[in-house]
Amino acid sequence: MEDTAVNLESTPSVLKINLTDLIGFLNWLQQAQKAFENGDALPAAPDIESESAKSWVDLFCKLEGRYRLGEEKQMSLEANLQSQEAEVAQVLSRLYVNIASLYENLGQELKAQELRRKASVVQSHEAPLPTQPIFPTPTRP
Repeated sequence: MEDTAVNLESTPSVLKINLTDLIGFLNWLQQAQKAFENGDALPAAPDIESESAKSWVDLFCKLEGRYRLGEEKQMSLEANLQSQEAEVAQVLSRLYVNIASLYENLGQELKAQELRRKASVVQSHEAPLPTQPIFPTPTRP
């Protein structure tokens, strides 16, 4: 039995694909959909002769690859953002501790306590930080 060929002249080039290749592509497309939904790799390309159908499979493979790359980049950027947010929190906490030390040296204990409380709030959201100022308090002669 000879395969029926479909000819469409919707573009300047004629699209020729036999029914067997079309069915093979559609079966592959269903498997590809399931694999994509499950987060698995696309199935192996079907054994088809039609260049048009092969180009469709190649297109889906390229799109899937770009999608996966985009997901990896997004995960990397999110991890980088979390790391930078933690670093900013550490710097802010140290800043509060240093300013509190300055207020202590100026004899303003209430402001120093308030800043140490702010530092502890920032620290409670991140890993514990040293409570010593970054810059040592100068000693008076």
